[in-house]
Amino acid sequence: NYPEALNNLSAAFREKGMLDSALQCCESAIRFNSKYVPSHINLGQILLQNGSAQDAKRSFQNALNLDPFNALNHFNLGNALQKLKEFEPAINSYKKAIEIDPALTDAHNNLAICWHAIGEIDHAISALKKVLAIEPRYPGASHLLDALSGVQTVAAPSDYIESLFDKYAETFETSLVEELKYTTPQMVLDLLKSSRGDKRIGTVLDLGCGTGLVGKALENRCERIVGVDLSRNMLEKAQKK
Repeated sequence: NYPEALNNLSAAFREKGMLDSALQCCESAIRFNSKYVPSHINLGQILLQNGSAQDAKRSFQNALNLDPFNALNHFNLGNALQKLKEFEPAINSYKKAIEIDPALTDAHNNLAICWHAIGEIDHAISALKKVLAIEPRYPGASHLLDALSGVQTVAAPSDYIESLFDKYAETFETSLVEELKYTTPQMVLDLLKSSRGDKRIGTVLDLGCGTGLVGKALENRCERIVGVDLSRNMLEKAQKK
């Protein structure tokens, strides 16, 4: 019946990717003390990570009702709204976060993303310039600013790609397979079958392996497969396969 310990245990489970255990601990913490703000924040982050943005929105709103002058509470609510593609309410949440803490670079960055999503490019550019004014090496901000300003670059910087796909790892397969109908792993497997029949191949190097979809498709067709990716979170998903 110790909410602080239950909340911390929940955070530890979440860090390990054990979301069901994290959720149970967090819900227990809230049952013991419904006014303990960190548990509502933690619950919202678990739900957001688990793809339940609508429920996360309610949790972050609960935290905000209990502590309305906390910039991170407004920021977290903005994240849930952004995930739900409720971009204008998200913009309002990020603006409120920035009013309380003008140096909150993540809020400026996400504000830029929302402005871009609704076609307000000038506002997006302005927000990115504020990000870089506060934190010149903020991951990806320079690249996004170049993209929106029409400045061509040879390639996106690796820190931008790493940050982007670390955030994308949880929903990557759902988006790729179910929404975009990604079939490359099956195409590779079919190509091997047509060219080599039932013969196994030796070592496969999968560059940009993501969550390991190609590795899963070829697991019975090769002696060994090595996956390489810039995103640590993607690699953890691949490792579990």
